[in-house]
Amino acid sequence: MPTVHVDPGLSPVRYGEKVMIACVFNAYPRPTKIYWEKESNSITNVINNGTIGTYGITVANPSLTIVYATDSDSGLYKCVAINEFGMGYSSSVKLSVTGGIKGVTVKNPSLIIPSAVESMSGEYTCYAVNSVGTGSSLPAKLTAGVTPFINSKTAGDSKNQGSTAMTVIIAAVGTIAAVGSTIIAFCNYRRSKRSGK
Repeated sequence: MPTVHVDPGLSPVRYGEKVMIACVFNAYPRPTKIYWEKESNSITNVINNGTIGTYGITVANPSLTIVYATDSDSGLYKCVAINEFGMGYSSSVKLSVTGGIKGVTVKNPSLIIPSAVESMSGEYTCYAVNSVGTGSSLPAKLTAGVTPFINSKTAGDSKNQGSTAMTVIIAAVGTIAAVGSTIIAFCNYRRSKRSGK
């Protein structure tokens, strides 16, 4: 039966960062399959080679790499190796993702990114699932780090001198029951005049 180990000293990662959870095994004969289990809120999900947003998870490279960490990636992870004598499980390692997003629930399907950074740039698609099937919106493109248009009213606001705040909201319009939904994106940007101008 394989013996499997993961690095227990996993540091918290920031939303949007790449994270690698190392896994090593000792097994004879060599394992025929590697996969990971993730537990969050008493629900266990299996992560295999080819799971979207990940790579690794093979006998040659058993470590799990999450390309873009989000709040939903937080949880307890175990590496599993299988050979002809049985299955070997690692101990659990906790992944914590800090920062992140708000919304993305059935009651509030809009995606709210309170402090958008350049690493969050990309195309966002909203998915809705019900008993009929899965529907998706057209992708909405977010380019963080690009200065949006500033109108004269917000440019004259002097309450927060020298500060810049950017909130991005990607809103799903419609209901989950409709399966198909529409997505829009807009930025709320405030910049104050510097004192003495």
